[in-house]
Amino acid sequence: MAGYFLYTIDNDAFTRLTTSPTKEDGDALADFILEELEDYLDDFDDESDAKMWPADRDGLSALIVKRLALPDWYSDLTYDNANMWDNVLFALQDEPGEQIGLDFQCYDYESIYWDCAEIATEQGASMMAEPTFGSSGFRYFGKPSTEYAVYPMYSLLVPDKAKELLAQLQAVEPYFSSLDEGEGMPREQFFEGLLPPVRSAVENNRALWVQTDT
Repeated sequence: MAGYFLYTIDNDAFTRLTTSPTKEDGDALADFILEELEDYLDDFDDESDAKMWPADRDGLSALIVKRLALPDWYSDLTYDNANMWDNVLFALQDEPGEQIGLDFQCYDYESIYWDCAEIATEQGASMMAEPTFGSSGFRYFGKPSTEYAVYPMYSLLVPDKAKELLAQLQAVEPYFSSLDEGEGMPREQFFEGLLPPVRSAVENNRALWVQTDT
């Protein structure tokens, strides 16, 4: 089911990672990225952009550590380099995230579809609209952009933002209760795939990670 995948991560670990990253953090991510780095760089339109990414562990680790602490992750990057940075971030959903202590969690109901998000938006849950819900990134201020693709393809909502989203979802909950039941229907998506992870994020002080799937 295409639409949005909802995950949560430990907010304390994520805050530490993005304010005081360590060499060990950088090494964990560099080791993972280096396994596929050559393939990633082969997709670059401009070979000069690819020179940003060192092919040695120490160099790549240092770059990652420096960038993790930046208040703006994207404004100085080309589109290809921004996509490469996202490969680093998405590695946090795998072994590097385990080593760092992010406690990445997904849910049995894997995703919600566009119709659920659109209905919630129409009923007043404004944070379910794009780009807030699935395309606001993190430390992203509107650049880079491209005419060929939507960017970014994820959002990271820290607990305060997740709490705001939960309040909006609770306000539209009665409307979703009134909808027809059925497998895969918007009502089921809302009560099985949307509300539980958002509520869990708020109750456990976790960050909500929304990944867009097209």
